[in-house]
Parts: sequence; C-alpha cells; structure tokens
Amino acid sequence: MQRATHPHVTSHGNSSAQPTSRATHGSTLALLVLVVGASLALAPSAQAQRHTSDARALPSAARALAERFTPPPVDRDVALDIDAGTLAPFLVGAGARVSLPGQLVVGVLFGGIPDPYAHVFGDAASAFGANAGISDLVARFFGAGLALRVEAGIRPVPHQGFELLAHYTALISEPVLATASIDAIAGQSIPWEGNTTLRVNGVLHGFGGEIGWAIVPIDPVVIRLSVGLTYFGAAAFRLGVPEALRASSSVVGEVEHRMASTFTSYGLVPYVSILGGVRIE
Repeated sequence: MQRATHPHVTSHGNSSAQPTSRATHGSTLALLVLVVGASLALAPSAQAQRHTSDARALPSAARALAERFTPPPVDRDVALDIDAGTLAPFLVGAGARVSLPGQLVVGVLFGGIPDPYAHVFGDAASAFGANAGISDLVARFFGAGLALRVEAGIRPVPHQGFELLAHYTALISEPVLATASIDAIAGQSIPWEGNTTLRVNGVLHGFGGEIGWAIVPIDPVVIRLSVGLTYFGAAAFRLGVPEALRASSSVVGEVEHRMASTFTSYGLVPYVSILGGVRIE
C-alpha cells in the first residue's frame, strides 16, 4: 500500500509545480512585451522632438550668420535741431536743421557779422595788397551784412554724428562808404556833387562745404563742431548816386565792377563752426 501511495503523491507534486512556473514565465514575457512596445512608441516622439529642436536651431544660426553681413539699420526718425552759435570768423547766428530718413540732413542758418569779424576781413584784404579804399569797403560791407545760408548733406555713417554738408550763402549788405574810399577804389577823383558819403548796395553769392560732428552730451542738448569753406563766386554792387551822374560818366560802372571783382577774387572764407541747441523728436 505504501509503494502504491508514494508514486501517487510524487505525481501529484509535479503537476502543481508546472502551472506555477508557466505563470511566472508568462508574466515575464508580458512585461517584456510592454517594455518593448513602450520603447517603440516613445522613439518616434523623441525623434520628432529632436527634429523640432534642430529645426528651431537652424533659423537662429542662419540669422546670427546673416547679421554679421547685414549693414546697420538706417535711422528712420525725423528730428529737428534748433541751434545758435558762430562760424568764426564769419557769422554769428541761429538756425534750424532737420534730420530725415536715409541719413539726410537739411538746414537753414540766419545771422550777421560782428565788427571784430568784419575787421578781420578788412585786415586780410590789406595783407593781400589791397589799397585803403578796398580794405575799408571790405570791412564795412561785412560789418553791415546779413547772411542767409541753406545747407543739405548726409551722415555717411549710420547712428553716428559725422556729417558732410554742402551749402549756399547769400550775403546782403548796404554799407555807407566815404567818397574818399570810393575815389581810392576808382584810382581817381570823381565829382560827387558835394556828397561826402554814399550808400553801397551789394550782394554776394557763396558756395561751399563743411565737415562736422554732432554730439548729444545730455538729451536733448546738441553740440555741433565743424570746419568749412565758403567761396563767394558771384557778386553785384550798385552805388547810390544820382542817375544823371551815372549816365554822364562810365566811372561809376567801373567802380561797381571793381568792387564786385574784389570779393570774387579774394572771396574764399575758411571758418570753424561751433553751434549749440536742443533736439526735438
């Protein structure tokens, strides 16, 4: 009876262990399948994120590379400068200047010539060999003159104050000149019918250029420093004499022509400009 029972017990024990082992292997296999499936599912998402990141990085890198070869942006703001100062030893006055898009600059300046500047011109005429009559004419003409200057130019370097300007200047004057000075200009005595002084009407037309630099030390204060030249290439003069005297003698016309040629022959005026004002944007 024991030998019959023992094989039965042994057979029963092996039958219960086999299902447990199969369940364990099945759980392991299922877990492995889940891990592989999750990896396959997450791989496209990670790859897509990597491609998206690369796609975002490419425009940034291209933009950084392009910015190295891109010129600085052009100033597009419009600004108005109101300033005053001197063009030594030429003018003392005030004006306005407008900054336009495209680095363009236009402006106007109105002023007069103080006596110290006028005497500089008279002394310069004497230094060049002019007689006393010409020197007196030059000093008095500039001393009584009013000037209007129109200018236009460009700032060749964006976002900097460096300026290149061209300008036109009209100088109008009506000095009173002693007849003795007019005789010296004519080189002869002219019968002035008892007049000891005469009014001279004259206008000079000048053209020139300027190189300058504008700085803004404290907003909205603007200081402009520059050097330039003005050449008076055209002039017209007329003596205030009676028409009868003008008609009876050609000397009057000759004197007027000599006055004009004096300024066109020696009319090169260098100057240093110092202007200060405010900027309105």
